[in-house]
Amino acid sequence: MDRRGRGRGGGVPYGRSPPRTLPHAPIRTTEGICGTQPPRAEDSEAATTASASEPQGTPPRSFDASLDDVKQVKMLLTSKGLPWEIVNIIMDRAEYWACSKSSIDYRQLGMRYLGIAGGDPEREDRFLLRCDPVGLTKWTPPARDSPGHEMWSTAAEPRVVTETDESLIMSPGSGQHDGIDTAALSPNAGTKPPTPTAASTTDHLEFGKETLEEFTDVPVPTLENPVRKLVFDIFSCDQGFGGNDPGIRPDAPYDGSHTWFDVGIDRFDKAINCAKDCEEQENTDPSDTSTSTEPHAELRTCMIRSVWPLSRSSDTTKSTVTDGNSSRRTANVPGGSKKLYHALHPDYKHVIHFNKRVEREVQHHHVEWSWLDGSVTEHVDIGYLGRVPNGNGDFVRGLRLGDMVTIWGRARYLGWRNKVTSVDVRIYYAV
Repeated sequence: MDRRGRGRGGGVPYGRSPPRTLPHAPIRTTEGICGTQPPRAEDSEAATTASASEPQGTPPRSFDASLDDVKQVKMLLTSKGLPWEIVNIIMDRAEYWACSKSSIDYRQLGMRYLGIAGGDPEREDRFLLRCDPVGLTKWTPPARDSPGHEMWSTAAEPRVVTETDESLIMSPGSGQHDGIDTAALSPNAGTKPPTPTAASTTDHLEFGKETLEEFTDVPVPTLENPVRKLVFDIFSCDQGFGGNDPGIRPDAPYDGSHTWFDVGIDRFDKAINCAKDCEEQENTDPSDTSTSTEPHAELRTCMIRSVWPLSRSSDTTKSTVTDGNSSRRTANVPGGSKKLYHALHPDYKHVIHFNKRVEREVQHHHVEWSWLDGSVTEHVDIGYLGRVPNGNGDFVRGLRLGDMVTIWGRARYLGWRNKVTSVDVRIYYAV
């Protein structure tokens, strides 16, 4: 008898029964049953976009485990004599992971929506949300009335890699878009789950895993790439008129859409020195400062660097390094102004979802990416779904401990407008 259990991660070895969802006797809470996960968004178009007032077909919210919930279940399993390696496999198969939630609702800020206007270089790319650092439960963002909050709620300052940095030379097969390197975001391109092999061209700029572990509540060493799933819920629409571009397929509601959402990454950069007059206090647990292995182990908001979007010099006094694949990255030039680079056309390795073309009613875009998803190709037909059809496994597998997921809203060309009502992101990570 073929006893292989087939799930999203493939079959289990012959002779083994597929593991059950944990815990075996479900722990019931006021929010639901632990281990229950919503269906994937691609199961139906209705689950992808629905009315904001009556979100028909939206996957039901399940119980999202906290870090304490996961630690409790893992201790229960290890108390039965199971080694940590087996426990981790069980937790992954059960999809029982800790969940971190971040959101912004512009209606709660006294606005009907946030408008992003195309055709205006200063307004067509808007930073919307920065999620809490993955796994750093002892680090909290600055409170609304504290120093550093304004910096936390806005995009990171542009910081360009210097010309002497070896990361300017890209390896063969690395990604690019409009001449800008995107391989730094997807270091695992071409790898297959479940074993990520993270690599970065900017390791010397980032805090080591040992330092970041000081900001976690996990007693055992954490995974360097712990993220297992990303869930995006975005309520938005475009201007509701126009959009009669040639070549639009009548049955493809996203053909010719020029408003969409991207996902990016921020990281703490130990090479960034806070200003002498920086008023932001150390945002860390005081009990950990004495055990720090770094000379500057505090993580401040002013130390955040954008991994994607990348930065580049914005004037003509810039230099470019080119390798055999014509991938290039702008080097820092003394005295040159810098800015975050936003390409004119969408980069599908970062696209979350497009708005429906010429749709006045607010839509609910529900998107899930798993660490078991495949890679994103350069050319994607989004006309029917409005998103990459099979998720973005490279992005999920490439996320590191301490990474901050960012959300960007886009609009292109005069007359196009991205009206954003709310953005919600849930990050599921193994511990």
